[in-house]
Formats: sequence, structure tokens, C-alpha cells
Amino acid sequence: MYHPKMVKSNQNTFPKILITGATGFIGGALAARLITTEVWDQVLFLTRGMHEADGLARLAQNLRQHGVNEALVQKLRLHQILCGDLMNVPDWIDDPRLPSIQ
Repeated sequence: MYHPKMVKSNQNTFPKILITGATGFIGGALAARLITTEVWDQVLFLTRGMHEADGLARLAQNLRQHGVNEALVQKLRLHQILCGDLMNVPDWIDDPRLPSIQ
């Protein structure tokens, strides 16, 4: 579900990067690297959470398991979470944030 209060990044852009499986081992490792970069706020994370808050909590826990500093984990925002599953793409493919992914 799309969070209507989309906070724009430093460059005033919508997300440019989509990470699928962000709460899995490989996706989590990638997310852990990206959150330390200047593009962290341009990332949209696909998670299997039931709602954004659940997805955010799952992603935060995974990042902690990958050794990410708590201050960095706390930078994540609800608008960066896209709830869904690659096995059920029709449920989330029309999310209005996706066209900005490059």
C-alpha cells in the first residue's frame, strides 16, 4: 500500500532503486550496504509485511542482523516500504512509486 505522505529525498525525487527480498539474506545484505550511501533515501524496499509498519519492522530487524548501526536503521521511513511478494506481483505492480524506478 502506498503511503500518501511521500517524503522526498535530498534531490527532490521519488525512489530510483527497488530492492526485492529486502528482508531476506541477499536483499538484506544489499540493503545494509545501500543504507550507508548517499542514495539510501531513494530506495524502495519490497517486503512481505502485511502493512508498511510491519514491513519496516522486519526490514529494520534484518538490517540489525547484518550489523547496521541503529542510527542508520532509524533513518528508514514508511514511504520506503512496498508490501508484496514476487509470487503475487499483480497485488503491488500498480503502486504509483514504481514508475520512478530506474
